[in-house]
Amino acid sequence: MRRIEKGLEMRRLASPFVVVIVAFAVFIAIDAYSQLFPSTPKPFLSPNDTVRDVSVFPNGGVAVVEVPKYASPTGFLAVYSADGQRLWTLKFGTPDFLVVYESVEGVSVAPDGRYIAVLTDRNLRLYNPSRKLLWKVPLNQSEDSYSRVLFTPDSKHVVAYTWGESLKVWVFSTNGSLVRYLEMNSSPLAVIVRTIDSALYMAVEDENGTTRIMEVPFEGNGWTVVISNTTRWSAPRGLAVFKTSNGTYVAYVDCGKGVYLIKNGSIVWHRPSSGCPWDVAIWEGKIYVSETANSFVKVYSLNGTLLRSLYSPSFVSGPGTFFRCGHSLALTVIEYSDSSWKTYVYLLTADEIHGIFNVEGKPPTDYMSHVRGACWGDNLILAINDFKKWRGYVYEVPVGPKAQSP
Repeated sequence: MRRIEKGLEMRRLASPFVVVIVAFAVFIAIDAYSQLFPSTPKPFLSPNDTVRDVSVFPNGGVAVVEVPKYASPTGFLAVYSADGQRLWTLKFGTPDFLVVYESVEGVSVAPDGRYIAVLTDRNLRLYNPSRKLLWKVPLNQSEDSYSRVLFTPDSKHVVAYTWGESLKVWVFSTNGSLVRYLEMNSSPLAVIVRTIDSALYMAVEDENGTTRIMEVPFEGNGWTVVISNTTRWSAPRGLAVFKTSNGTYVAYVDCGKGVYLIKNGSIVWHRPSSGCPWDVAIWEGKIYVSETANSFVKVYSLNGTLLRSLYSPSFVSGPGTFFRCGHSLALTVIEYSDSSWKTYVYLLTADEIHGIFNVEGKPPTDYMSHVRGACWGDNLILAINDFKKWRGYVYEVPVGPKAQSP
């Protein structure tokens, strides 16, 4: 009996001690997490709707594709000033008894800020910043197709592409003339398009799992590299282009095929991967590959040497998308757990990873779950959707020198 009483007394004495230890451990964990991810900034914009796409002007203004919950059309364009004031909106369609609407699918602001390209499910339109329509072209998209619109870095050309039953790519000059048109009748599984000033670079995977990496110049002939299927589950995930005086490098990553570096139409090297490479960036003469398994980011030299493997400092393993903002490289990661979404932003400096931002919600993405965002100087403009409230928020996340000391 005395042993039982003594045991109960020891438990009473131990309980406060255990509570103190647990509380201290929780405090340490919270402090470590707060250092990984400092306080979340307030939203730059708080639209009344969710956000499908976002683009930014050189002066800090933002063009947003908003999607109402209950009203038609299903997507419209809103333009905001750099201080967050809504300047104007554009909705398309004929609001008669036929209820024929156009839904805005994507938006892209020219790097020089002179034009706004608006892609709907029926047309491509070009506006100036004062909302004046410069031209409109019907694109005849098929149903259930995916589409994107973007400018070349020199702001002289607009590129629109859609794929579903077939792949169609249009290149227009800013005066509205068609410069290049490409069509592939087969149904591609996935498409990635990147631009430089006078050419497109594309990764297209067909229904058999064969990937074609293509250079499509606006004039003349380009090249094609064919990568055969190596696994049952494969899809192009990332494509990065870097032009040098010695030629143009194209880095390509694929969940089933690994990592490739191509120069002027020839494969320089290939590295298989046991994880799932999701995105790729060429930055400061090195190749960065994000993965959803094993290491978090792998860093290669241009000759194919694996320099280091960087691991997630917060045990996050979702799909990541790179953004080159100013002189910095940022990585956005989407994580899904317990029926909720969370978005993280990391900064890569001196081959290290620093967590600088996290928030509840999911950003708009493309078909391959790449985040749609935009860079403004050393800031990442990122839209985050809270689908429980059916509302989006636009954040301005510093990723430059101000963010390098969390």
